[in-house]
Amino acid sequence: MLNKLECTNEKLRSCCQLSANQYERAFENFKYYTKLLVEMRKDVDTAFKRIHSIKGKLASNYPEVWETMDREVTTDYIHPDVEDKLEAQQNTKAENKERTSNSTTTYIISEDSISEVRDDD
Repeated sequence: MLNKLECTNEKLRSCCQLSANQYERAFENFKYYTKLLVEMRKDVDTAFKRIHSIKGKLASNYPEVWETMDREVTTDYIHPDVEDKLEAQQNTKAENKERTSNSTTTYIISEDSISEVRDDD
């Protein structure tokens, strides 16, 4: 009986050692891939910030072309119902532009959108 218990005890030690080694390897892989994901996230954030700043510069330097280009690009990917709403917004902007032709337009660029602020004379 004692012999069986010693054998079982040895098997349990072996199993415990194997699981500890596997855990150590898995933990090292986990740390490596977590660090890799964090670095990739930083790279993606940097790329989006650069794209955002380029879009902002283009929108501030060429607002008319930017609006046209933005409308052409977005209508390719938008549901027809939403496209009708965009056209209505464009018409409203055009009407407002005609009314405030003597005003100064300032573009405010945030992370999500580009906003217009007009100073009427």
